[in-house]
Amino acid sequence: MIKRILTFALLALSLCVARAQNNITVYSSGTLERGTTRQLSAYVPLNPNSVTWSVNGVDGGDATVGTVSPTGLYKAPVVIPANNVVAVRATSTAYPAKFGEVARTITQPAVQLWSTSPSKVPAGSFTISLNGANFNATSVVQFGGTPLTTTYISSTSLKATGNAPAALAGTNVKIT
Repeated sequence: MIKRILTFALLALSLCVARAQNNITVYSSGTLERGTTRQLSAYVPLNPNSVTWSVNGVDGGDATVGTVSPTGLYKAPVVIPANNVVAVRATSTAYPAKFGEVARTITQPAVQLWSTSPSKVPAGSFTISLNGANFNATSVVQFGGTPLTTTYISSTSLKATGNAPAALAGTNVKIT
């Protein structure tokens, strides 16, 4: 009886090990700025060890969720998708039920502010131009912590309008 229990336990253990050995592991997850690339790699303990790549279920991906080459080079989309977390999957060519997957979070690069014009605003209504990098259509200029009406001109230019209270006129006010 003990021999049967041991045999059964060893058989169950060997099935678990065999199952674990057939999993595909994809390396290089995390965040990625829009429009940039990251090389992915897949550990495939199967024979043959070749894979096909997909993004969110689309073979090779597309412009909306990003693309992935046959060698695993992932390129994030230029426009951040509504759901900015995408799944990049490597699927065995011989065993389509075997795959590995990583999550990539597509992010906006940090905004860089180079200059503002004018550098000081008068009391009352004003318009300010901002030059920098990585602006987008959702960028909002804040004047002393108050959001201003912001117009997106390009990835390097914004215009904003607002009202400066007399107490802040001509002073250095933080613009974010």
